[in-house]
This record gives sequence, C-alpha cells and structure tokens, in this order.
Amino acid sequence: MRSFIGPLIKAAFRRPPVYSALFLLLTTLPVLFPSFAEGGEYFYPFSSSDLFRSHAPVIGSTTTYTVQKKDTLLDIARDFDLGFDELRRLYPELATWMPAAGMRITIPRMWIPPRPPQEPNKREIVINLAEMRLFLFNFEREVFRSYPIGIGTPENPSPTGSFLIDEKVEDPAWTVPPGLEDEYAISQVEPGEQNPLGQYWLGLENTHYGLHGTNFAWSVGRATTNGCIRLYPEDISRIFSRVNKATRVHIVYEPVKFGVKKDKVVAEVHPDLYNHIDDLAAHAYTLLQKKGLVSSVDMNKLRLALQRRSGRPVNISPEAGTDEE
Repeated sequence: MRSFIGPLIKAAFRRPPVYSALFLLLTTLPVLFPSFAEGGEYFYPFSSSDLFRSHAPVIGSTTTYTVQKKDTLLDIARDFDLGFDELRRLYPELATWMPAAGMRITIPRMWIPPRPPQEPNKREIVINLAEMRLFLFNFEREVFRSYPIGIGTPENPSPTGSFLIDEKVEDPAWTVPPGLEDEYAISQVEPGEQNPLGQYWLGLENTHYGLHGTNFAWSVGRATTNGCIRLYPEDISRIFSRVNKATRVHIVYEPVKFGVKKDKVVAEVHPDLYNHIDDLAAHAYTLLQKKGLVSSVDMNKLRLALQRRSGRPVNISPEAGTDEE
C-alpha cells in the first residue's frame, strides 16, 4: 500500500483538482486504508462521526519487523516512533542492548484514540498519560498523528486537565526546578546539546509544565520527568510546526479503553502508572456498563487483558478465534 501512497500525496500538491479529491476519498476509508506514512511519519484517517460515538473506533494496523544484529530494543522503538515501554511490555524477554537477531516481532501501531472535546477546534492535542501517547487531531482533514511521550514520575506526576499553549519557543533555556539545583550545580542551562528541553518548548498556560524535546531520547516512553511531557526531537519539531498559541491540550489518564472494530469489542489496557485506580477490573466493568457493552464481552478474555496490560488492542468478544487485533 505504501508504495503508491507517497507519490499520490506529492501529486496532490502538484495537481490539486484531480489528485487532491482522490486523496481525500482515500482518507475517508479507514477500514481499507488504516494508516499511511510520509517522510518517516505516520498518520491515520478517521471519521468525526465515528470518533464521537459511544463506541470508539479502532484505528491503524500492526506490522512486523525482523531484529537485525546491530539493533537494540531502544533503536527499534525509535525507528518505529514507539516509546521504549511499548515494546518492553510486549517483549519482556528481549534483551535491551542485544535482542535476539532474526526474531520476528510485532510492531504495535493500532490505537483506540482518546476522545477530544465534543466541539473541537481545527486542531486538538489529547495526551493519555497512562499509555504515554500524544494524539494530534486535525479536524479539517480528519487525520490524526500519534507520538510516544515521556511523562512525570509517580512522585512528580504530569497534570491532567485542559490547557492552552501560551508559549512557543525555539532553542529554549532551561531553568532548573527547585530542589534540583544541587544535582546540576547551576540554576539555568542555556540552549545546546546539554539542554534537557531540546530545541523546542510548548508551554501550557498558567502552569510551569510544557511539551518539549530532549537530549536523552531513550527516556521517551518512560515515567522519568518532573511533570513535563517529553518527546523525541524529531516528533516535537513536527508538532511545533503544526500548532499555534491557543491550541488546546487535553491531558487525560485512561489506562483502560474500549473500542469496536468490525462489530467486535476491543480492549486496550495499560498499567496504572500513578496508582489512581483502586480496582482496575471494577473500573473496566463500570466503563463497559456505561457503553452498554457488557453482554458483548467474554469476561475471561477481558480478565486476561487486564492481567497482561500490554497496551495492545485485543479482541474480547465471545466468538471463537484469536484475541489479538
């Protein structure tokens, strides 16, 4: 599929009347064309009407990759724009620095996207802390892009709520947070390779938090920050160019999500990183009740998904067959 998508997109800009219409038609068919890649970046078509149904859609697709001798698990994650823990949870047996060469692994690129506001602007950012993912929705073209993130530690958690971007800064200086001055022996780090903020900063209104790059890429996909949202350098540069001041950022905490794909109920379960939920199984059942899906679910499959907490969407409908989407 990808062999013709790239040229088609480029042609759309050269000859808008014909190719743009064809491209827009393709992006309204998420079942047939679940994901696209252009310039090393993935994007996913969606239908606004589907996105705001009580039963969320399942978008994207998985692929496979054969581990090479030169690979580390960290390299593979970054090459496919995944956070480290997204692969680690699927393959806990793989060595971080020398995974087994020749092994064929699944690359998870399928999402149950978190829901933006009912009356969205042209572009909205939704961050789900529990899955350590950022979703950038473009409602004009009905496509979204998704990026892995690093988040705050349990001791210094990232905030939830709705915020506006009120700062866009290239090459920011980093003011060392209170309590860390002794560790860094300095109060401010100037722009450059040693700056933990990387090359871009998107500040959130009325907070000291923001979205930024990093000089330590392998921290993406982990809970290691003082509350800010950290991205790969290449991803924050893409986001920086697509958002403006006053773009809304909605930060949620959803370790359990349910969606529907081809009339099958699908569950996506992530670890409860911040221990916000006393009983994950009871929480999941309550969500199913709210969505009217209890009678459509095999509870044994749901129980297994809750135990694994792999972050990968799995089929939990009662019919026979594989439980993986």
